[in-house]
Amino acid sequence: MRADLTHVNRTRLAVVAGIVLLAAAEAGLHLGGATMLRIYSVCMMVLTAGGAAWHAGYAWRRRGRVPRVWWLTAAGLACWACGEWTVGVPTLLTGTAGVHSNLADITNFCALALAVIAMVSVPTAPRTAAGKARMTLDGLVAVSAFFGIAWLLILGPLTRVTGDSVGAMVDLAYPLGAIAVLSTGFTVLAGQPVRRGNALTVMSGGVVVLTATLLVEVAAWAADNGDWYEPWTRGGYVLAVALLAVAPLLPLPEHTEAVARAEATATSGSALPYLPVAGLVAVVAHTATRGRLDPEVVIAAVVMLFGVLGRQFLALRSNAALARDLDRERARFAHDAVHDPLTGLPNRAGLQAALDTAGPGATLLLVDLDGFKAVNDTRGHAAGDELLRETARRLRAATVPLGDGATPARLGGDEFAVLISSAGSGTALARDILARFSAPVRLTDGHVELRASIGVAGARSGGDGETLLRDADAALYQAKELDKGGYRIFDDELAARLQQRRMLEEDLRAAVPGGQLRLVYQPIVDLAAGGTVGAEALVRWQHPRLGLVAPDQFLPAARAAGLLPAVDRWVLAEAVTALAAHRAVEPDHHVHVNVSAEYLAAGTLAADVRRELTAAGLPADALVIEVTETALVDNLDAAARSLGELRRLGVRVALDDFGVGYSSLSYLRRLPVDIIKIDRSFVRDLDGVDGSAVLVEAIVGLAHGLGLTCVAEGVEDEGQAARLRALHCGQAQGYLFARPQPSMPRSSLRV
Repeated sequence: MRADLTHVNRTRLAVVAGIVLLAAAEAGLHLGGATMLRIYSVCMMVLTAGGAAWHAGYAWRRRGRVPRVWWLTAAGLACWACGEWTVGVPTLLTGTAGVHSNLADITNFCALALAVIAMVSVPTAPRTAAGKARMTLDGLVAVSAFFGIAWLLILGPLTRVTGDSVGAMVDLAYPLGAIAVLSTGFTVLAGQPVRRGNALTVMSGGVVVLTATLLVEVAAWAADNGDWYEPWTRGGYVLAVALLAVAPLLPLPEHTEAVARAEATATSGSALPYLPVAGLVAVVAHTATRGRLDPEVVIAAVVMLFGVLGRQFLALRSNAALARDLDRERARFAHDAVHDPLTGLPNRAGLQAALDTAGPGATLLLVDLDGFKAVNDTRGHAAGDELLRETARRLRAATVPLGDGATPARLGGDEFAVLISSAGSGTALARDILARFSAPVRLTDGHVELRASIGVAGARSGGDGETLLRDADAALYQAKELDKGGYRIFDDELAARLQQRRMLEEDLRAAVPGGQLRLVYQPIVDLAAGGTVGAEALVRWQHPRLGLVAPDQFLPAARAAGLLPAVDRWVLAEAVTALAAHRAVEPDHHVHVNVSAEYLAAGTLAADVRRELTAAGLPADALVIEVTETALVDNLDAAARSLGELRRLGVRVALDDFGVGYSSLSYLRRLPVDIIKIDRSFVRDLDGVDGSAVLVEAIVGLAHGLGLTCVAEGVEDEGQAARLRALHCGQAQGYLFARPQPSMPRSSLRV
């Protein structure tokens, strides 16, 4: 930081010193005689040669388009230096003004040409054909206007005095070249932010001083009023070359800074190149009253007029092109607002718009992919995107026979929809979609099975789009509950069930505070030693009007109403309190408590467990938290964090229904699991021929290998228990041992 400040201070000191030296040199030019000539020669020789070296060194250290500009300016200053040195050295030796040689004239003209090329090479100069055409016309307008003004005020009178000799033409070439450079500077400045100080602004200032000095010198010389003007014109040349030499102190304007300005120039034009136009009009109006205009001025005015007209024509074309681009952008934004970017199908907003205009005979199909999360987890999101695009392609193919009467859409995630205008086509379309989905999907890294569940609903009398969407969603939920890979039609039975669920949702809001929930406990037994080792807490609802409501009836309603976290907290508190009382006589017992995905996502599980265990005075290992695969699907990482916090407390974690999901093994790798609970579907078919016994044996072996406890669920007869013992499964639960009971089971239960 201190080094940066030192560098800034040195730079400021150098600038101040340069200004002082320049002011001293300017004052010395008024001393007159040989002293003035020597001071002028030294200043011009040093500034042109030093400026050329500085510009070249600056270009050497830069990259991109910027070095080309500074190499050109360095070459221009070097040409100027050649002319100044050929005249300046004799002046220093003799004290009299040197005579310009042909070489000096040639190098000076080269300097002017290189200045023009450098200015049109700055990063803000346009790169497109249209931009270059606009810049050319702006330059034509500026140069013709400047030429007309200069001819009327200076050059015309000068030619009438000097005639058309070669020397006079050479003298005229200098101000004409300076006018060309000045016009270029005006034109280029129109394409960059003029309010910002930059190198181009400084160079343009030097060009303005140079042009004004040349014109003043020519006019004074033509008037032949003595040599009073020499100190001022020589001072002007010194100031001009000083400004050009120090231009690298400021950066060139970058192209990115000029984008907005360039666009404004393309549409409405910049006033800067047209300032000379106003000057020419004023001068012509003043001069025309005194006599006939010279042909040169008339030609300049005509050229300027054609330039202005061409520029405005280009502006009109640019405006029309911009209007077309804006229309295309509006159309694209309108399309993107109602379409899914991945599949190109209408999105939820697009479907909602179609639902709002759907007729009374409309039918809606909601399509939900089964197992899509597993593809994302095991193969990555790129494979998941491939699967979604293929799903969209097959949906489009299925709706082709219906033409404009079908609107396929993607609602988000792995959920799709099809809105059709005819009521009788829903069932046939659902079957066609399932048939098309039965073919495996070929992905980059292999094949996957594409299965889906579909809910079908028709527009009801008096119903709106929201009702149709809600009915289809209820049918889809039922299809996924009953048998994944099929479809379900919303009918009167489902409508009654939906109405009942809504009533249950309302009643559930009073269940927890009203003390209507109950816990029952199913024993967990030790298959080898006999006796119970713990119990699983199961929630029941004692409805004041309906009586005992089964969990499979009210838990979905609790989930839909967002009440599952509150139910889970109540179960946790009740189970821990009951276990604390029971451990007074059975000190080694433990209790299993199930938690939902919603409770895991709430983020308060670990804090709630700590609070309840502390209040009950229980050790952490007395509690087992059970999670199912469905509770892990939505956000495995968040679930892993929550369960990790429990493990750090000392609470054990059980993975329920193990083996039925797509990613059970990956869950073992990524989650802090202590207990595996084998799903009842494997236990039920232990004596069958579908390989369940082999799978159970593999699961038990896996659990032993990982040092985990294995619990078999749904044991209902002695044959299953014997087979599990033979497979060395440690624990089990099921109706063979005991049904759920209202109190914590005693270890006296023998097996």
